[in-house]
Amino acid sequence: MEYTLQKPKVLILDNDQTFLAQCQSELRKHGILPVANKPGVAATVVSQIAQYKPDVIITDLYIGKMDSAQFILHTREQAVGDHPQFIVLSSYNDRNLFQECCEVGAAYCMIKPVDFVVLSARINKVCAMPKEKALIQEDALPQIFRQNDLKAQITRILRRIGIPAHIKGYSFLRFAVITVIRDPQALEVVTKILYPMIAKEFGTTATRVERAIRHAIDMAWSRGNNEAQQELFCYKMRGNRRKPTNSELIALLAETLQS
Repeated sequence: MEYTLQKPKVLILDNDQTFLAQCQSELRKHGILPVANKPGVAATVVSQIAQYKPDVIITDLYIGKMDSAQFILHTREQAVGDHPQFIVLSSYNDRNLFQECCEVGAAYCMIKPVDFVVLSARINKVCAMPKEKALIQEDALPQIFRQNDLKAQITRILRRIGIPAHIKGYSFLRFAVITVIRDPQALEVVTKILYPMIAKEFGTTATRVERAIRHAIDMAWSRGNNEAQQELFCYKMRGNRRKPTNSELIALLAETLQS
C-alpha cells in the first residue's frame, strides 16, 4: 500500500492579507507547501486548481459572491483531475453553513484564530490517505455529490427567494422538501405526518413547525426576491393567490427540484 511522501501542497484563499502571510509562514514550519492567493471569481480559482494541483484548499467562509458550500460544489463540478480536500475557516461560528460545507465535502470547518499546529495536523491527516483509497473515493464522487447536491440546491432556492438561514422555518422547510422528494405521500398528510416528523427531528412541536414555516413564507413574500419567486413558481401556483400556503410551497420546491 503506497502513501504520499511529498509535502502537502495547499492553496490558501483569504482576503485578510495579514492572516494569509501568517498562515503561509506557519504551514511552512510544519513541512507544508503553501500556494497563497486572494480569492476571486470562482472560474479563476478553478483555473488555479488546475494549475497548482493542490492537495488541500483552505478557504474562507465566503469566496466572492459564493458561500463556501456553493464554492465547494462549484469546484467539484468544474475542476478536472484530482479533487482537492477542503478546510473551511471562519471568524464566526455559522453552524448552518458549516453543516452544509461538511455535507458537500469539506473535511474540516475551523474558527479563527486557528491553532496552526492543529491545522497542520489536519492537513497531513487528509493527505495521508492511501492512494488506493483515494482512487476509490474519487470514483465514488459523482454519486456522493448527486446526493449531497440536493441539499445544496434546496439551500440555493430558499436563499434566492428570500428565506434567511437563521430562522427556524428555513431548516424546517429544507427537511420537509427532502422528505417529500423521498416520500411524496408525506405531502398528502402534512398536518398528521409531515409536521410531526419535522417536530421530532428538531425537538419541537408540530404547531411550532407550522407557524415557523408560515413565518418564513410571510417574510419571503413580503421582503424577499419577488422576481425569483415569479420566475420559479408563478406558472405553477394554484389560482391567483400570490403567496403560497405551507403545503403549496413544499410541493412547489419539490417539483422544481425534480423537474
